[in-house]
Amino acid sequence: MQEFLNWLIPLTGALLTPLLTRSRKATELLAMITVGVSALLSLSLLFALDPSVSYLQLPGFRLGIRVDQLSVYMAVIASVISFLIVLFSTEYVGNDPSYTRYYFFFQLFVGAMIALVMSSNLLQTYFFWEIVGVCSYALIGFWYKEAYRSAAGLKAFITTRIGDTFFLAGIVLLFATTGTFEYSALAEFAKQPAMQSTFLIAGLLIFGGVIGKSAQFPLHVWLPDAMAGPTTVSALIHAATMVKAGIFLVARTSEIFSGLPEWGLYISYTGAFTALIAASMGIVNNDLKKVLAY
Repeated sequence: MQEFLNWLIPLTGALLTPLLTRSRKATELLAMITVGVSALLSLSLLFALDPSVSYLQLPGFRLGIRVDQLSVYMAVIASVISFLIVLFSTEYVGNDPSYTRYYFFFQLFVGAMIALVMSSNLLQTYFFWEIVGVCSYALIGFWYKEAYRSAAGLKAFITTRIGDTFFLAGIVLLFATTGTFEYSALAEFAKQPAMQSTFLIAGLLIFGGVIGKSAQFPLHVWLPDAMAGPTTVSALIHAATMVKAGIFLVARTSEIFSGLPEWGLYISYTGAFTALIAASMGIVNNDLKKVLAY
């Protein structure tokens, strides 16, 4: 049951935030409880790790939750670091009049990220992937009355949507070819020699989503500007959620595409070149937060 509650609780907390809280302290307490309980539930999965896929039947849709070393490890990173950030947020955000909006999107961000890494299929991953993208837009542009902060949030949203368009195209191609979104089933189809050329194209398209989310060249341009948001948001995006989503997707889809050497080679070249240009830009930048971003 932990594998459902560790992401449902923050999502529920996000919905309750604007409805049930009437003070800053109550809002902060709700956020600390939901993210803290999520962290404890994710940690508990480490001590009872039984690789499996469980399903939650919803009206018109069935959610598949995958529990294995990768999903649990990423859920622990997202929830534990997010809990530390929400503790710091109580003082950082302080009496900002928009604290309710901040904690709403914060909890939504955390819940969507955990659901993303525990999804058993590509379509579900993409759904939560997009929620994370919307939350990043809202939080980066949190102080939207200042034009450059609002523009930074919009830039992050538009840039990552470019990558996500390729991601969606890859998902559609795989489904049109195989009739399934499930990672385990796709991995079996990928072993068929006749499928390899199609899977290579799909794999490169899906990696487009990673390029956007993890700020790889040439879609790296949004990340330094994302520092215009609150420092707590910068920490959330870099250390616990959005950028890590791209890393996770490469790891998760490697079971599908690892038999295609060209796929891994392309990722290696992209990562190496991004590291080189980012380091060179970090050296000459004089804004500490942007240096950390690079």
